Amino acid sequence: MSDEELTLIEERMLTLLSTVFVPLDNEQHDPTRPDLFGQSFTVLFDAAFHALLNNRSHFVVALFPKLIVGTERARNRLIRDLADVEILQRVGFVTSPILGLMELSGYAILTSELFDNEVWHEVKSTWDQLLSPDYHPEFADQMIVALQFHESVIGSDTSGIERTRRRIEFDNLLRSRGIYQADTMYGEEGVSPSPSPILAAFAPYDVGGIEESMDLFAVEYLAKRRGFDLSTLPRSARSLMERINRNDA
Repeated sequence: MSDEELTLIEERMLTLLSTVFVPLDNEQHDPTRPDLFGQSFTVLFDAAFHALLNNRSHFVVALFPKLIVGTERARNRLIRDLADVEILQRVGFVTSPILGLMELSGYAILTSELFDNEVWHEVKSTWDQLLSPDYHPEFADQMIVALQFHESVIGSDTSGIERTRRRIEFDNLLRSRGIYQADTMYGEEGVSPSPSPILAAFAPYDVGGIEESMDLFAVEYLAKRRGFDLSTLPRSARSLMERINRNDA
């Protein structure tokens, strides 16, 4: 059996999981039993990320709406289960699923630039529908609040290690395609990273990149919504916006 055939079988199994994992959260979470909902959500999120890196945009497009539903269910569960936890720690946990969804959307933007595919166009359409006046327009404000809290409180995000792992994987993908900036401290010539201003902003140095894809989502999507107040963007997102604009000049 070829690698492509194995990948298609895996995608069919994960697609089936995406249709059944949300109802697993119907019962009160019992910390003494396996968390089937949480484990399923993590598996699907990780699968969507790797599908982006492998240019399998059709699979991401199929999973993304389910991940939005799962994010909201995960957030509601955390609000309920952590009612007695100290407030800053509780907010850190509760905002992590939202930050993850923005992170994944940022990688959709980046991989669309890298592979010249339509995955961001499709993901953006899903966001447009979700944030329309008929559905959940207030979710945009909640995402900005999550970003602001993440930046303002050190250690507030409980998913930092996994996010760093994903960034390393993405950096390795860029390097494999010749998109990086050499460390001139060691006498290497800087490499012209990419004709894309966005990819140029994320081109890793030898010590690794520092930009966050969730900031990219805020810059390339939230900040372009009608009536958006740019002053509400966290400093890291405003800095990224300036870098992209310089690269585009």
